[in-house]
Amino acid sequence: MKITKINTTTLRHKWGDTTRDSVILYIESDNGLIGISRGGDPEIISEILAPLLIGEDPRNILKLWYLMYEEIWKYRKIKLDVQQGSISLGAIDIALWDLYGKYIKEPVWRILGGFSNEVKVYADGIGYYHQTTEEVVKLAKSHADQGYEYIKYHITEPDVDIAAEKLILSDKLINSKNRINTKKLMIDAFSMWTIDQAKEYIDKTQNVPIYFLEEIVKKDNEFGNYIKLKQYTSTKIAARTAWLSEPYIGSD
Repeated sequence: MKITKINTTTLRHKWGDTTRDSVILYIESDNGLIGISRGGDPEIISEILAPLLIGEDPRNILKLWYLMYEEIWKYRKIKLDVQQGSISLGAIDIALWDLYGKYIKEPVWRILGGFSNEVKVYADGIGYYHQTTEEVVKLAKSHADQGYEYIKYHITEPDVDIAAEKLILSDKLINSKNRINTKKLMIDAFSMWTIDQAKEYIDKTQNVPIYFLEEIVKKDNEFGNYIKLKQYTSTKIAARTAWLSEPYIGSD
């Protein structure tokens, strides 16, 4: 079994007042099976990562992961955006697992040891572009009415008071009648705040059922500030999805 082709298609769709591109990735094998995933940089995939994998056995997923990982770090100081390289690696890795699942005729969740064919989902879309407080509250109510247990907020304004107000008013509307089985609210601040601003936000929203705080502090001294925040609050802290390991090797 060999990889014969890796290609991408970019789809453009409406996103608030603007548009957004989504990359769909395909890995084809010589037995006709195709692994599919989403994400990555088309140029990095086609010029740097795909040439490593053509002719390789797609079932050797860990071997191929290390091949791509070493190539990304080799090019990092020359021409490669390491963050986009890592995202592209992840997209290929997912497609390889999809291909392997199709090969052995099993869903990937079962291959990885999962015990259920169900997964919790959350409602998204709040704060990806500018929305007034009224719009945010209305959208949160719409998500809650559709039965979503988890609702995610993306914070785009640096003003802590405004961000806190949007969350507090949303919580008041969707959870005021049921404080036992509350809707869980997840916060992503796009690495925008200082640690003092993050603490202020935590203090102002302490009565809101926040499930986790993601990318809540700026990228400078990010690792150390996450440790400080974890000591400050019992709320779960989530780091950036594109966090790379090299800057933190040897960190306490």
